[in-house]
Amino acid sequence: STGKKLEMRTLEMERERGPATILLS
Repeated sequence: STGKKLEMRTLEMERERGPATILLS
């Protein structure tokens, strides 16, 4: 399922950016 891959990819990118993501959300 492509959706699952995309989801994991997003989580990876969010982890890399760190706190900045939380502030922007």
